[in-house]
This record gives sequence, structure tokens and C-alpha cells, in this order.
Amino acid sequence: MKHPLTVLLKNTIRSIDNLQEYYILQLDSVTSHINKQLPKYYNSVILELFFISKIPGINLSEVLDNDKSFFDTEMLPKIIDEILDSYEIVDEDDETWKVKYTLKHIGNLSKQNVPNPYLAIEKSLELKKQNTILNKSVLMMLLVKYEEAISGIYKFLLEKYPAAYLNEKNITYAELFSDNADISYIKQKFVDHEIESFMRQPLIEWYKTFINTHAMKFSIDSDEFKRFKEIYYRRNLVVHNQNVVNDNYLKNSGNDGVKIGDILDIDDEYIKNAFSTVLIIIYETFWRLVHTSKNEHDILVDVMFERGYIYMVKNQWEISKFIFEMLMEDDNQRASIKMCERINYWISIKNSEGMENIRNEIENLDLSAMQEKFIVAKYALLDDFQQVSVALERTINDGIMSNDIVEWPLFKQYRETEEYKVFLEKHKELFDVKGYDITNIDLEDKEDIVSVLQSVKEMLEKHKP
Repeated sequence: MKHPLTVLLKNTIRSIDNLQEYYILQLDSVTSHINKQLPKYYNSVILELFFISKIPGINLSEVLDNDKSFFDTEMLPKIIDEILDSYEIVDEDDETWKVKYTLKHIGNLSKQNVPNPYLAIEKSLELKKQNTILNKSVLMMLLVKYEEAISGIYKFLLEKYPAAYLNEKNITYAELFSDNADISYIKQKFVDHEIESFMRQPLIEWYKTFINTHAMKFSIDSDEFKRFKEIYYRRNLVVHNQNVVNDNYLKNSGNDGVKIGDILDIDDEYIKNAFSTVLIIIYETFWRLVHTSKNEHDILVDVMFERGYIYMVKNQWEISKFIFEMLMEDDNQRASIKMCERINYWISIKNSEGMENIRNEIENLDLSAMQEKFIVAKYALLDDFQQVSVALERTINDGIMSNDIVEWPLFKQYRETEEYKVFLEKHKELFDVKGYDITNIDLEDKEDIVSVLQSVKEMLEKHKP
């Protein structure tokens, strides 16, 4: 394989993108289902809580304390009066209480509500757990994707630098001659065993290996890696300890705001942040190891740049900011490429944090020796929309394509102005032409492209009239 690290990175990102899209679709479906079904149980749940509150020693406000958002205590008397005709609480013994009741308009209620209040409670709780089930499942799958990437990296390093890893390893004659195995089979079995042993080590040991063996410039004390460690070890709680904080989590996660026995939730916002953090760590891990793969630097820069641009378009500013800031550190690039990276870095900050920390730097940017497109970029970043239009007149389709103006987040604010509408109308014929950079298509993806075409062909044939 010509570019093993780049191919592995692209496959990993593609897999995580698919998982994230799946999560968004499933979250929307689950939320819609809950919102549709939960109201059906409302009246019956109210009845159950009302009956419970009539047991001596039970305080209704305490019963509702954990879910005041769903039950309006001020509306309870009105709801009870509307649906309950009569009731009787029977004390059979010190521990057993039974209720007998009749409902008003029971025919109408039975169509809209679960008539059994106890069943309504059970169904409501099941519904409300569906989001949690989805979030736990996706968190586990997300970290599996990360571990697959680490395993792939280690396999690449193991096979490329066997002396660094295998000098002290050996194999017995018995293993050599077992099963009449040929040498390729034995080598593969040996590599698989080493990968399995490596992956059983703690998270931090993986990076210490990369740092010590390949002089990897990776900070295990960075804020991003600290956030990632918490996510990684919370996943372990989900898998092994029902979300309950244990000693292993406290020792490794860096989260000192909890104690043993605490239960950690995994809500929608946590999953959203987990995707961003895991992606950031994956990109940094590959980038910091690019020097281990000969002739792969330039193509990995292209892939990282392209992905950073995609995250800008998707308003995932935290990831795009991180990618472009990391690329800016690399001096083995043309000045024009580095300036593009800096501009995209500024765009990411502008749209996520505001202009306060970057305005002076942009205003002081020397334009005297710059390409015209960078002059446009400075005006756009500073929201000088009149000058943007003036500069675009000189560069449209000669440095900046009409498609760039429509899609590039640099022009995000400009596209909302009257100046843009006037410019668009003036150059309507140019904006009617669509296009993209065909050089971004990696020929190493040709098998995937053929696979997609084959799938589309089969689908069309299946649905022929």
C-alpha cells in the first residue's frame, strides 16, 4: 500500500462519520418516538402518583423531586378531578396497600391512555431509558473505532520497524513446525499476538510507546488528551460497571469532581462532545506519526486540510481550529499553503469564539506581497463587506472561484449582506456554473467509488418498473 497511514486515517474518519450520521438519525427517531408515546401515559402516571401520595408517610413533592419537568404539581388536582370519579385506599397489612377506583369517561380514556397506572409507570420509564441506551451504545462504538485505528497504527509500525519492537521476541521450534504452517502464516500469527498484547496495555502506555520509540511529539498533558482520557475511561464504566465510578476511573480519567459510587450520566451533549474530542485525538495521533512513513507527508497534509475545510462547512469549529492550528506548525509547506491554513484557523476562531483575540493580528497583516485572494480574505475576516466586493471584482474566477464564494466559510457573514446580493446578481452567469477540485479524488479510493456505483446500479435494477 502506497500511503498506509493516510489510508488508515481516511477509513477511520469515514467510519466515524458514518457512526455520527447514524447517531443523529437514531437520536431524532428515538426522540420523536418518545415525544409521541410518552403523553399517552400521562394521565395514568398521574393517577399512580396520586394514589402513592395517599399512603400515610408519603410526601408527593418528594415523590416528584426527580422529575418535576414532566409532572406539573400545580396541575395535579385539576387533572385528578377531570379523570378520577372515586377511589378507596385499603390497608391490608402494615406493608400492603391496595386501591380501588373508577374513572370518569373511561371509554375515552381507554383509547388515549394506558388504563393500568402501574403499567403506565413501567412503560414511561422504558421510554425515557431509550435515549440512554442509544448514547451508551454509540459511545462504545465510537471508542471501538478509535481502538481499531490505534491497532492499525501499531500493526503498521510493527511491520515497518520490526527491530524496534521484536528484537527480544522469539518463537519456539514447536510453534515453527506446528500445523505445517508456512512462514507467512507464522509471521502473521506472531504479529497478531504482538498487537493483542499491545492493545491490552493501558491507554497512556500506547502513547508512551510511540513517544519513546519514534520520538512522537505528542503531549499527554494537553487539555484535549485530558478530555479524551475521561471519555475513554467513562466508556469502561459503561461496559464493566454500569456507569458507577470506581477506583480505576478515578486513577486514570483525571476527573477529580466525582467519588467512588457516583453514577455518571451520558446525555446527548456528552456524546456530541465525545465525537469532537475523539476525532481531534485521532487526527493528532496520525499527524504526530507521519514522519514514520516515507513520502506520506504531503498527501496527509492534503487530507487533513480537506477534512478541516469540511468541518468548517459543517460548523464543527473546534475540530477545524485544531486541525489548522496543528498544520500551521509544519514548516515543510509552501508559504501560500500556510497562509490558507492560517486564514481557516482564523475563520474557525471567529465563528466559535469571536474576533477579540485575533482582530489585531488580522488588522496588522501585511498585504503588500500577498496574492489577491488573501487580500479578500482579510477584508472578509474583518467584515469589511464593501471592500470584499471591490476585491472580488479583481479576483472572481482568477484566484477565487464563484463556488468558493458560495461555500467557503470565509464568506459566511458576507453571504448575508446586501453587498453579496448585488455581487451575485452582477455575476449571475458565473454563479450558475458549478464545480469542484477534481484533484481531491484520491485514486486509492477507486475501489470504494466502484463499490458505490455498483450499489447504485443494483438498487436501480431492483426498483425497475
